[in-house]
Amino acid sequence: MILSKKQLLLFSSISGLMLAIPWLVYGTGLILLFAFIPLLLVENSLLNDRKNNKSISAFLYGFLIFIIWNSLTTWWIYNAASFLIIAIVIFSSLLMALPFWFFHIVRRVAPDKKTNFIFVLFWLAFEYLYINGELSFPWLNLGNGLANNIYLIQWYEYTGALGGAFWILTINIFATQLYLKIGKNINKVLFRKQMVFFILLIIIPISFSLYSYVTHEEKGENKEIVILQPNVDPYKDKFEGMSLEEQVNILVNLADSLTDDNTNYIVAPETAIPFGMWEDKIEQNSQIKQLRELIIKYPNVSIVTGINSRKLQGDKRLTPTARKFRESELYYDSYNSAIQLDKTSNIPIYHKSKLVVGVEKTPFPELLSRFEGLEMDLGGISGNLGWQDYRTNFINATDSTIIAPVICYESIYGEFLNEYIQRGAELIFIITNDGWWRDTPGYKQHLSYARIRAIETRRSIARSANTGISCFVNQRGDVIQPTKWWTRTAIKGKIKANNEITYYVKAGDYLGKSSLFISLLILIYTLIGAYINRKENTN
Repeated sequence: MILSKKQLLLFSSISGLMLAIPWLVYGTGLILLFAFIPLLLVENSLLNDRKNNKSISAFLYGFLIFIIWNSLTTWWIYNAASFLIIAIVIFSSLLMALPFWFFHIVRRVAPDKKTNFIFVLFWLAFEYLYINGELSFPWLNLGNGLANNIYLIQWYEYTGALGGAFWILTINIFATQLYLKIGKNINKVLFRKQMVFFILLIIIPISFSLYSYVTHEEKGENKEIVILQPNVDPYKDKFEGMSLEEQVNILVNLADSLTDDNTNYIVAPETAIPFGMWEDKIEQNSQIKQLRELIIKYPNVSIVTGINSRKLQGDKRLTPTARKFRESELYYDSYNSAIQLDKTSNIPIYHKSKLVVGVEKTPFPELLSRFEGLEMDLGGISGNLGWQDYRTNFINATDSTIIAPVICYESIYGEFLNEYIQRGAELIFIITNDGWWRDTPGYKQHLSYARIRAIETRRSIARSANTGISCFVNQRGDVIQPTKWWTRTAIKGKIKANNEITYYVKAGDYLGKSSLFISLLILIYTLIGAYINRKENTN
């Protein structure tokens, strides 16, 4: 099958549009099972006509597909910074085009039918590297496209979201191969067997997931939680127009409207208390004293809230992110943090570890620290922030429940959240401020990834968002009591604290790790084969 240039462009555009739909239209994730077919037909055409098409053509058509996908699904970043969206779209599209290009190169060297599935390995390896790289924005990892089809992906507790990518790509490759055989003189019996196998590849995972969804029983003891949504405009009020006292008064009033003696937790959003408070003087902070009044009134409650904290480093730059005082030789670090307040004097603190590149961090700070100060202020804490290399859980002083304080962007990283669970977390609290995205698909997409984390870990989630959507997510990924966008409110509900460990929590992204290893071997083998062929042709 050889396509004309117009058809190549048309098929590429169709694939890009199909890939974007699940991130824009609720519950349409199944379209991903066929979204790569036009792309694979483009590759097949380039392979069959490789005398007139260099391998770079595959990279260029792939780049077109992925720039359409990235542009349509993450355009909302433009509301905060036009330069950042351009950089993210171009960079992500270039990276996505690489596994497709490498796949095509291998196929040119060894155009065997068995090499079709190398694309699955290359793509999983790419996603794994993008998740764990210094320049990381895995927002559009394929498995995330099924986030709002939770009845189809209950098996994520065994594979993680990378399992979704494996399934999607495998189905696409089988479908493409079957399509290319239609109308050809082939073994009809073998074709029917392959068709049956293809159907089973779709039906078995879905059936298993539906059964798991229907039969799943929530595990653990009930915990009553009050979630606050203060709805403070991050552009006009949070950091300029409204005083700290006013902002904390909003939190206190919202909490007091629903809290009673049975409440275990009050959860407030990311940077609910903005501006830097010194970590060695947190107890002396007047806003903390305001919150302490709630604990005096309800002594069994624990308050988990986001703050902007600072830590003095001394007269030496001990970390690459440390900042120097203007009129002193001392250094300090600034953090996007979460704390827990309870009836004890102990105040555990967690520093956000997955920072947004270009907003909260400069990549490779040891090398690029000279550029600090160029980060964009997107309606939150900006600048080169500090972080910590390990996860910190909070332990309830009354009943010893262990919770994972997850801050905003961190919730899109599956294996990262596993570290909280491995350290004993029974509940996940996601605190975020999605206000800088405005009323766009961005905050809805962000919420949907919490559903995946709930399934992967089988942990219930309390999600507090400054400007919506705040909600509860149960252990099978159902969203419960979602709040409306741009509404000041609070919700109260009960979720179960589970201490059982899923296979994915134990094993992590094993699909990505194994795919990366095998992909490297394939690339080495291909390079050696290409070198031998070239040498034989020159002799």
